[in-house]
Amino acid sequence: MNNNEDNNRIDTYQPYFFPSNSRNDLLSCYNDHEDGNDDDAPYIPNNPDDDHPSNRPTKQTKNTHQPSHDLSSRLMKILGKALAITTTLAFLIAIPSIAIVVSFYKADRAKFAFIVSAATFVLITVAMSMKLIYHHLNNWYMPDVQKYVVRLLWLVPLYAIQSLLSLLFQDARIYIDTLRDLYEAFVIQSFVYYLMEILGGEDTLVSILEGKDAHHGQHDRLTGLFFHDWDMGLEFLLQCKRGVIQYVLIKTLATIATAALEPFGLYCEGEFGWDKGYTYISTVITFSQCWALYCLVLFYHATSDNLRDPVNWRPMGKFLCVKGVVFFTWWQGLAIALLRSRGIIGDIGTW
Repeated sequence: MNNNEDNNRIDTYQPYFFPSNSRNDLLSCYNDHEDGNDDDAPYIPNNPDDDHPSNRPTKQTKNTHQPSHDLSSRLMKILGKALAITTTLAFLIAIPSIAIVVSFYKADRAKFAFIVSAATFVLITVAMSMKLIYHHLNNWYMPDVQKYVVRLLWLVPLYAIQSLLSLLFQDARIYIDTLRDLYEAFVIQSFVYYLMEILGGEDTLVSILEGKDAHHGQHDRLTGLFFHDWDMGLEFLLQCKRGVIQYVLIKTLATIATAALEPFGLYCEGEFGWDKGYTYISTVITFSQCWALYCLVLFYHATSDNLRDPVNWRPMGKFLCVKGVVFFTWWQGLAIALLRSRGIIGDIGTW
């Protein structure tokens, strides 16, 4: 394949997955090692559509055969088309349904404005998210990485739909939120494994971390009172993973506890007191989130250079998005509940 055809292929895939110029960097890296066998070089996810595959040991060349990739690619394209059709039908049903529901709130101008604006942004968000997910499914040439990307993308429409349903069905809001919370925990785990995958997998990542300076595994004075410094390499990776996994476990258990306490009036969301389940659950989740966030920050600082070179995955934006959506939204809700419990802010109608 000549260079023009390579560039055309790059331009086709780039908007769907790779950041700007990253595809060129990746292909250039392949070409640089085309005539050698650099077994010690870090793993870069291989694109089986390239006519110049890397000679480096990759998961594609080690564990996957071309026919199986072709089959999975075809299946994903079929799934992408099914998703596009389903989304279109859902919009055709949802738009008139929302219009009917909104018509019942015309007498209450505040609720009418809230629901109309919320529904509008939900429809826009879902449409944009589904388009991006469709593009990934239709260009399924890096499955080991893209499976995590798709899992992350599903959080956006889930958040949007959950928010709208919570506005429309306030009595069932606690149970609607539990579904979001369960998937939220799954997303945090997927994000960590996504980072590990684009860094070459666990074995390669351990080798990368072993070459890092020891200060990346050192804690500050406060944290150092409770935890010893982590050796760079396997220990550092395991501690970071455990820090995230503990949040996944605690978030799941807290979600189940919330759903169990709410029917008996023991949860009392937004109320603080020794006899309120919300007090204990929110406290445990807050400490768990702080530790998970701390581990993610350590992991980011230790691997940020590798996430930018030889392929620039733009790690800062990804970290900020995950932190903002998952962690900071929880603290925002906690702050609002605290302000409401102190009478600083009040309800608007029944909200």
